[in-house]
Amino acid sequence: MSKDTAPANFEEAFSRVQNIVQTLEEGGTSLEDSLTLFEEGMTLIRQAQIQLQTAEDRVTTLIRENESFQEVPGIDSGSDGE
Repeated sequence: MSKDTAPANFEEAFSRVQNIVQTLEEGGTSLEDSLTLFEEGMTLIRQAQIQLQTAEDRVTTLIRENESFQEVPGIDSGSDGE
C-alpha cells in the first residue's frame, strides 16, 4: 500500500499497522525507512480512530432512536421469567 492510498476499511488499516509494528520491531530498516513506516502507521491509526468514532456515533444514534423500545416479557426465548 502506498502512503497516499487509504485502506478500504478498518480491518485493512489494522492489519497494515500490525505489519508495520512487526517490521519496526524486527529492526534492520534504515532510519529513514523506519521514520517513513512510523509516519504511515500514525496516519493509519488516525484514520482508524475516525472510523471507530464514526461507528460509535452510529451506534449511539441507533440507541437514541430506539429509546422508546420496550422489551415484552416472554418474547425472549432465553428468559425464564426472572
